[in-house]
Amino acid sequence: MKTLQKLETEVHNRDLCTLCGSCVNLCPYIKVYQGRISLVGECNVEEGACYAFCPRVSLDLDSITKDVFGTSFRLTDIGEYKEVIMARTRDAEIKAKAQHGGIVSSLMCFALERGYIDACVLTKSENLVPWGLAAFNRSDILDCSSSNFIASPTIGAFNSLVKTGVQRIGFVGTPCQVLALSKRKALHFRDDRSADKLALKIGLFCTWALSYSFKEQIHQVVPFSRVRKMDIPSRAANVFQIYTLDGTKVIPLDEIWNFIRPACRVCLDMTNEFADISVGVARGTADWNTVIIRTDNGRELVDEAERAGIIEIGSLPSESFNHLKEASLRKKKRGVEEIRRRSQNELDLLYLKLRVQDITDLL
Repeated sequence: MKTLQKLETEVHNRDLCTLCGSCVNLCPYIKVYQGRISLVGECNVEEGACYAFCPRVSLDLDSITKDVFGTSFRLTDIGEYKEVIMARTRDAEIKAKAQHGGIVSSLMCFALERGYIDACVLTKSENLVPWGLAAFNRSDILDCSSSNFIASPTIGAFNSLVKTGVQRIGFVGTPCQVLALSKRKALHFRDDRSADKLALKIGLFCTWALSYSFKEQIHQVVPFSRVRKMDIPSRAANVFQIYTLDGTKVIPLDEIWNFIRPACRVCLDMTNEFADISVGVARGTADWNTVIIRTDNGRELVDEAERAGIIEIGSLPSESFNHLKEASLRKKKRGVEEIRRRSQNELDLLYLKLRVQDITDLL
């Protein structure tokens, strides 16, 4: 079976595609159209990079964990980490534009200005259609500072950027996107070294992403041109907030569940476990981010940014930390239950290569 056929049979036809963009801009046979990956033309390649790099194909978490952390994979609540803190930007311009504590924008701007990276790949949105963008300066980064809830093929921009002379690339993305790039680096498919240019991975917390069709749900509430940013303030509020030029609109959360991409329901990673630094909302503490420092690379950047006065660091309250671990564990359990429901076989974990005992211990 040819590569595109396998990708369609094993991933697309089983509703496993996350729209991460890992297969985009690798060849002329794969395009993005209205929130989905379209396989076009006749490709005669037996084993292609598009299939090998996909995070929903034969995902060996143990080999990836050994490559990223130098240790074997453990199925825990929030994955491997060195420290969990709260942090927020001290930069007034970033604070005015960014979501919550502004840590992602601050760290990427700092990394670029201090030469940790030469460019970074971010997600930008126009009329609620998100796509990957290669950012080379502070202005580019600030243009991408708001959260995107609709799935984006962001890695496609990374695939284009690595073909240029840029050597050190930063990347901001969701768990499936960071996982896809981490898989690529550990795999070295046909001696591909493109992921070696990945110098910094900042991962966003993610419970789910929404399908392209959610745009029309928003359009019923407010014209796209009036939307400034979107957010979910808390589960207790039970609303999806849309900040517009005229005020704030809300959509009850119950009305958006049907727009969650099917692939998100079999995902086990809420806190972006293979990033250098994982960033999310600090629930209950306004204008702060929860920050999980996972690698020495991440530790160095955070420490240096604090010493330079770019960011402010605080202790995450134990109650918030416990809530984070509980929420992450719930996502894992929901994901495993959905995998088993789809496969109808406890030994068939669809795309995951895990020991059944690991799953049994989790449940």
